[in-house]
Amino acid sequence: MKFLICGLGHMGKIHKKYLENLNVEWMYYDPYYTEHKEHQLSHLEKHADFNITHVIISSIEEKHYENYTTLRTSGFTGPILLEKPAVLFENQFKVFDDKKVSVGLVERHNPVIDILKKNIVPSDVISVDFTRCS
Repeated sequence: MKFLICGLGHMGKIHKKYLENLNVEWMYYDPYYTEHKEHQLSHLEKHADFNITHVIISSIEEKHYENYTTLRTSGFTGPILLEKPAVLFENQFKVFDDKKVSVGLVERHNPVIDILKKNIVPSDVISVDFTRCS
């Protein structure tokens, strides 16, 4: 198993941290970030040269659909996690027809969390679990 992270900004670095904690191989594609040269993929179309099996798209929102399209048209058939928002325009909704696409949602951005924070005493909470169904 080898992951490609498209975009090594805030969310990409979080994914990187968890992949490293799990000892999962990873690479990244991000034309705006060049700190980890040994893990850098210079062109998204070259994913096959590195045996990428999974992709996380956490690039800037304007590049989500472009990165997704580039991966699929260049032959990547594996699972893709798209960070929210997955797409910005209605004509990009076809990504939701792809059975191997999941969309990430960080719960701290869920409006329910704000309501919970206003109505509980955090020191009284031992743990909180969320189950999302759609």
